[in-house]
Amino acid sequence: EELFRRAWRPRDVGTDHQDWTTGSSGSRSPKMMLNTDMCLLFDIDDKKQCCSRTNLFKSNGRNRCEVSSLENKECSRINRNHPRFEASKAVKTFLGGSGPNNNNAPFYDAFAVAWFKATTNGLEVLKPLKDTC
Repeated sequence: EELFRRAWRPRDVGTDHQDWTTGSSGSRSPKMMLNTDMCLLFDIDDKKQCCSRTNLFKSNGRNRCEVSSLENKECSRINRNHPRFEASKAVKTFLGGSGPNNNNAPFYDAFAVAWFKATTNGLEVLKPLKDTC
């Protein structure tokens, strides 16, 4: 949900620990997003400097990208011809609706299926736990 809700911009560009941040520089509660998270929804492979949401503004009219050089450079979304299109669709599915919300059901439903597979794979003779040893 945070991928959709906030204006993310690159931080520590050109270093081994580049990631993404949102909010004001020097904030007492900084937020961070990894490249691996951002690349599920945005095509950031070419390392172009961009902002995930250029259409968000503060009450004072300033763009939430916080860096004037990025205010008109929105990150490209993954399109249907991109190799990560299925991952991008999954992110949208797990959002649980068309916009930020509190619907976690799609994630929990998929997790329950995956958990069952992970914990029962190859175990033909499972028995319930005993109350005592």
